Amino acid sequence: MKHISPILEGILERNRLQNGITDYQIFARWSEVVGHLADKTAPQRVQGDVLWVYVDNSTLLQHMTFFAPRIVRKIRELVPETGIRRLKFTLRRGDRTA
Repeated sequence: MKHISPILEGILERNRLQNGITDYQIFARWSEVVGHLADKTAPQRVQGDVLWVYVDNSTLLQHMTFFAPRIVRKIRELVPETGIRRLKFTLRRGDRTA
């Protein structure tokens, strides 16, 4: 009789790899997602169903927050297998002014 743990470990490892590939697709296609704002923003990391995004300034942070639902729809259109449901924005280090 086989133990189930090696089988489960293999499944989990494949899922982690698939999640990493999906995350990479979002990062690689960021300019398609946000257009001309790609030079002022950058995807930072995926944490659960949240994509954390760096923004250059606080004004842009508010702008991006307003358009977050639209951005999520675009991400899901370009990378349908993603689990991203929400965005959170953070200022890049060293830029804490408007």
